[in-house]
Amino acid sequence: MGYLLKIIFVAFTALLATACTVNKQVEEFQKIEKVEARVAGRWEALLKKDYTEAYTFLSQGYTEVVSKDEYLRTRNSRIIWTGYDITRTRCKEDVCKVNLEVTYSIPPMFGMPKGSKATDNIKETWLLNDQEWYYIPPMNK
Repeated sequence: MGYLLKIIFVAFTALLATACTVNKQVEEFQKIEKVEARVAGRWEALLKKDYTEAYTFLSQGYTEVVSKDEYLRTRNSRIIWTGYDITRTRCKEDVCKVNLEVTYSIPPMFGMPKGSKATDNIKETWLLNDQEWYYIPPMNK
């Protein structure tokens, strides 16, 4: 009878360990889903040139340094974002690194009579703050 209890205990322990691993994987998947939804929200705003909406996705630390008016003045109106694709998301605790492939065009102007279309790979950093994800833009100051 003791041998059977040991087998049951080992089986139960293995089952519990598996359940914990699955639970962690589900939590990680949910975290990635949430941050990618925020990334998509920001990029949808950029595609629509709704820079006021895009500003709401910026981290508190950034918005404390850069006012909304200053942010709006720095938007390059010559670049027309035409698409994005989230290619990879990696999270560690409350920080996620998101890789994107973005497409954009530049309308005709002096020196480029036909304009230009391009694709670029970029990396974004997102921070969890008060149960919400925020983009941390690079500071060029």
